[in-house]
Amino acid sequence: MNFYLFLTIFFASILFCCCPPPPPVIKNTRAEGCFDGRCGSHCSYDGAKLFPSDNLNQIGKCRMLSCNKKFEVTVKGCFLNISGRHTVADADINRPYPECCGRIIQTMKW
Repeated sequence: MNFYLFLTIFFASILFCCCPPPPPVIKNTRAEGCFDGRCGSHCSYDGAKLFPSDNLNQIGKCRMLSCNKKFEVTVKGCFLNISGRHTVADADINRPYPECCGRIIQTMKW
């Protein structure tokens, strides 16, 4: 029984490391109006406005927003799941995504 539990946890952790979850998708962000010299239906999320097929690199928030034709916003951000054996180095929210994320370094031996 313990062996099967170990195998399940082991393979789940490998799957998560190799295949991270997809970025979150925010639905129902459709708004109407004009900005940046363009008018029409657009995505509006957390103070950001963008037209379908546009991307917005939010410097200062370290994320990339994308709007699709269904007016859904995809939010790409930095890694979220860092163990106590790792730390983030060189992160700087004043740089564009993904450079703002920094890099993960190992701080403890396995």
